[in-house]
Amino acid sequence: MTIVRLLMAISAAKQWTIHQMDVKNDFLHRELKETIYVNPPLGYCTDPQLVCRGSEEYVDDILITGDDTEGISRLQQLLSESFKIKDLGPLTYFLGLEVSKNSQCYFVNQQKYAADLVKLENLSDSKIVDTPLELNLKLSKDDGSPLEDPTLYHQLVGSLIYLTMTRPDISYAFRYV
Repeated sequence: MTIVRLLMAISAAKQWTIHQMDVKNDFLHRELKETIYVNPPLGYCTDPQLVCRGSEEYVDDILITGDDTEGISRLQQLLSESFKIKDLGPLTYFLGLEVSKNSQCYFVNQQKYAADLVKLENLSDSKIVDTPLELNLKLSKDDGSPLEDPTLYHQLVGSLIYLTMTRPDISYAFRYV
């Protein structure tokens, strides 16, 4: 996400539009049984014998920006010839980030991500507070009882930490828990 935020900052400073594309492939949605080896992209290294071992994790969202609109169009065409790809137009929603743009900057929020998280975890958003953590709270490992399966807790805390990308005001509280 640091790279995505950096890309947005550079694009805003240069007044570039960020184009978004989505790759549609069957292999993205099934478990692979075989090992995949691929050649690295041009310019990545100079050793022609080098190959990369693939894994089952794939990125299917693409952001493209720059001042060469003709070059961007050629890249989009090349990608379309190689993959089933959908041009989503200017960047509006990416990995939980809602993005809007004016002539000088990009605005980012995670309202939909937060609302989806509340809905998914059956949490109530009816208790609105100024800070999500009691002031001067001291927790101890002996407080409460251990969770039988802490998986849901870990997932929820991870999701809340992800939410702090656009809400630094709640970072301390979520990192505390």
